[in-house]
Amino acid sequence: MVAVLTMLLSGFVTPVVSGAEAAKQKGQKRATAVKPAPTTVADTTTTPRPKLEIHDTLRTTYSYTEGVKRLTIERDTAAAIKHFEQAIAQDSTYAPALFQLAQLSFYDSEQRGEELNPQYEEYARKAYLTDTMSRWYTGLYGHARVINRKMDDALNIYKRLIKIDSRNADNYRILAILYQLRNQPYSAIATIDSADMRFGKLPQLQDLRRRLLISTRQFDRAIEEAQEAVDQAPYDQRAVLDLGETYFEAGRDSLANVTLEQAFKMDSTNIDVLTTYAEYKYRQQDITGYMKMLGILFSLKEFPSITR
Repeated sequence: MVAVLTMLLSGFVTPVVSGAEAAKQKGQKRATAVKPAPTTVADTTTTPRPKLEIHDTLRTTYSYTEGVKRLTIERDTAAAIKHFEQAIAQDSTYAPALFQLAQLSFYDSEQRGEELNPQYEEYARKAYLTDTMSRWYTGLYGHARVINRKMDDALNIYKRLIKIDSRNADNYRILAILYQLRNQPYSAIATIDSADMRFGKLPQLQDLRRRLLISTRQFDRAIEEAQEAVDQAPYDQRAVLDLGETYFEAGRDSLANVTLEQAFKMDSTNIDVLTTYAEYKYRQQDITGYMKMLGILFSLKEFPSITR
């Protein structure tokens, strides 16, 4: 008996229940099983939307991101500018907003052919000074100095830019042009040579280098440059014309005549070909050929009447 009690207390033996008691328990379980679930009524009342509260430390970022949203999604430039100006009113050194304002002003100034507003150039300068290693801010400030014809400053900035953004071929092109404007053609040529080593030969840089080589009287190399362009695109009239012009500048008269005649035959209505060929004929004192080219030029509707 003691052993049985011990097993009951330890949970190993199920206690014995009388028949009446078992029936009572079974009825309670059945009643519990069929008890319906309570019904709930949906709350149709609307909860008011909480008011947007922006922490003081995030107001500048919020204004900036709102400006970006207006600019990129809604295409509302005026609203975007308003938000960017709010951002720099809150933090005058906030570079992303300064960058956007200066960039928007650049587009407007270039379309009008005007210098950049000094205030927006200052925005570009401030953005640049916050992070002089940023290729975006550096490029923007360099662009600003070019637009406002501050070529010495622009030259120094682009010399830095090809170091921090060396994968952008256009930076090499602009730097070469800046050297050219400062009467440093050899530095310009060296810049293009550096671009060749990084990108391979690019057509826009090849033509610039050809002209620089002519200006420094490196005619053999200039002819080689022009001939290479023709070899790559033998049916490109522009390439053939450039080769003829290079022969012309180098004093290779017979080769110049043959090549310019070839370009003329490819399209006898091309104004660039006609003017170059006419100048060649004039320098050769071929009055008949010169007048023939002028006659064709004057008959073209595309030829500006002011030059006739």
